[in-house]
Amino acid sequence: MLPEEKLNNYRKELEELQKTLSDSTILNDTNRYKALSRKYKELEEICSEWDNYQKLEKQLEDTNNLLQTESDPELEALAKEELEELKNKFQTSTTTYYCRGNFSGIDHCLLFSDSFR
Repeated sequence: MLPEEKLNNYRKELEELQKTLSDSTILNDTNRYKALSRKYKELEEICSEWDNYQKLEKQLEDTNNLLQTESDPELEALAKEELEELKNKFQTSTTTYYCRGNFSGIDHCLLFSDSFR
């Protein structure tokens, strides 16, 4: 798995690309615009998958915390059920991180996931 820092850096790069692509002067250079648009699309996919992964992780953590503090048997049973569903979703997602070089030689990571889509 890739370090969180690298994935968070992709988020920053995506935000910078968004600013660059929103600048009207970029439209004058169609080749650069196309290249940046492709890069933006790749990073957008990566960041979307990373966001989904983080949300699932947070839901697991919150449900675990609820289970540890809950004293009502009905709510505890619901939390256990929720936790099992989240664990199954987490285990079956089997997100694969995979790096490849693109046309500019820069390594980009693509995330593929069955259950996040």
